[in-house]
Amino acid sequence: MELRDLNAFLVLAEELNFRKAAARLHLTQPPLTRLVQRLEQELGVKLFERSTTRVELTQSGTTLYQGAKDLIDQAEQLKQRVSQSANSGEGTLRVGFCGSAFHSILASALSAFRYHHPEIHILTEEISSQEQLRQLQIGKLEVAFVEGRINLNGVLTELIHQEDFGILVPKTHRLGNKKLIPFADLRNETFIFQPRRENPQFYDSFLALLRNGGVEPKLLHKKPNQQCPVLVSSGAGILLTTRTLSKFATEDLRFIAILPPCPKFQISSVWRDGPQSPQLKLFLKFITTANYSNVSELFHFIERH
Repeated sequence: MELRDLNAFLVLAEELNFRKAAARLHLTQPPLTRLVQRLEQELGVKLFERSTTRVELTQSGTTLYQGAKDLIDQAEQLKQRVSQSANSGEGTLRVGFCGSAFHSILASALSAFRYHHPEIHILTEEISSQEQLRQLQIGKLEVAFVEGRINLNGVLTELIHQEDFGILVPKTHRLGNKKLIPFADLRNETFIFQPRRENPQFYDSFLALLRNGGVEPKLLHKKPNQQCPVLVSSGAGILLTTRTLSKFATEDLRFIAILPPCPKFQISSVWRDGPQSPQLKLFLKFITTANYSNVSELFHFIERH
């Protein structure tokens, strides 16, 4: 089996449609059919159940799909490591981030790093904190920016940003004229939350804090196609956020700080414990030694250097 054949198999397994898969592979259908037949003959199993109306993976096909996906990922990881093995700082850096990290600190940090190191090509991807950690462990990302602190085997982490939480409410809300409130004022409110799978640690710790403060929250879980500020504007609920992130909200909304005790909103950088590419070393040194306390300080850092 060749990697290109396995890649074609993966495309067909995802599409379950020979015409669509062939189009993605820039092939016609007959060569793709012959490729599948060759794989089935080589393995001695049937990979797909085909009829005039649909295509489905067999159990053997499902097993091959899982193994082939891992193998393709490992081959791509090896290719990238080899291409980055030169001792110069030139190369590609793969960075993952959650949306809150990008808007809080990372957008400015990336701009500052590019200013100092234009020779390094940065590939970024916005994904959940949990998915970042998974991709970091299998080598698809070199560094991740996630919410909260991370305790995970095989990775190193550094806290790079933190600030106080507050809530975002419509100006017409019953709390809309407040500047600072205790937790007790949040009783009977509906909170807009990301699904727990996006960041279980933050989800569980904040719910525990609310309940310890005598607040049993009603939750509205945001769907993938929904925007949290829009949900707040429509009166669907209130949003836990920070003053920095609230600047991206519409003018009909207001940020209200929460009195202590309240956990800090934290952003951590995370990377694998092991050999590092030259560009990753440069990036980590830049991120972990600047000690930015807020976004504006990044630009002062650029001017000073």
